[in-house]
Amino acid sequence: MTLPRGFTLIEMVMVIALSGAVLALVSTVLTRPMEHYVDSARRAELVDVAESALQIMARDVRSALPNSLRVSSGRALEMVNVVAGARYRAEPDGSGGGDPLDFAAPDGGFDVLGTLSVPPGGRLVIYNLGARDAGGNPLPGANVYAGPSPGPLPVAGSHVISPSGATLSGGALVTINPPFQFALPSPQRRVYVVDQPISYLCEGGQIRRYTGYGLQPSQPVSGSLPPLSAASEALLTQHVTGCSFTYDAGLSNQGRGLLTLSLTLSLGGESISLLHQVHVDNSP
Repeated sequence: MTLPRGFTLIEMVMVIALSGAVLALVSTVLTRPMEHYVDSARRAELVDVAESALQIMARDVRSALPNSLRVSSGRALEMVNVVAGARYRAEPDGSGGGDPLDFAAPDGGFDVLGTLSVPPGGRLVIYNLGARDAGGNPLPGANVYAGPSPGPLPVAGSHVISPSGATLSGGALVTINPPFQFALPSPQRRVYVVDQPISYLCEGGQIRRYTGYGLQPSQPVSGSLPPLSAASEALLTQHVTGCSFTYDAGLSNQGRGLLTLSLTLSLGGESISLLHQVHVDNSP
């Protein structure tokens, strides 16, 4: 009778050693592709997040009131949001009828071509030049961020934007109560309806979007200070390690500006940078 043979201690040690070497080799071969896959997935996620953030900002910029875009310190972006627009009647119709808008005196109502929807809280804007004085401050009566004109030109009390307390109604005939005098006629006879300013701030490794605050002569640049500290805010993106907003309004306030948005996101040792440019229509 033949007894079954076992294995010696030396054979067991050799098997363990060989198995360990094989596992080490396999793990080395598989680790690199897995690391590359994880890194690629993380980079793709960062690119997707950055592109989404830039597209959201670009969408708001394209809906901004002409000449309302402003940038401060390369990290704060602000604009006034347009919700509707139309062309106002500047002259009587062929039969001598219609209600044209009067720029020589306060006017309580005027016709538009088609209809104009005015939501609650909306304000009318005509010919916002975005003009500034010698000190770089918004010029009263010619800049939506400033107050009414002190006179003489434009006429004292007139402005490019209707007062916040005025009662407005839309339709084919737009009414303003109390009557209001707009500062200057638009060469294109355009009237816009705006609801609120919108700000984007890049601070603390995040970009946040702020709404629900009033027009300010000075651009808000901190989310911890008024008016943004009391505004509604939404997180646009985080993991921000670099950002830059630059704006070139062009040679004329009636031309096209160019906004350049640069964003760098970093996570888990990976970093991506994207650049996005938006053409801004400044023809009021």
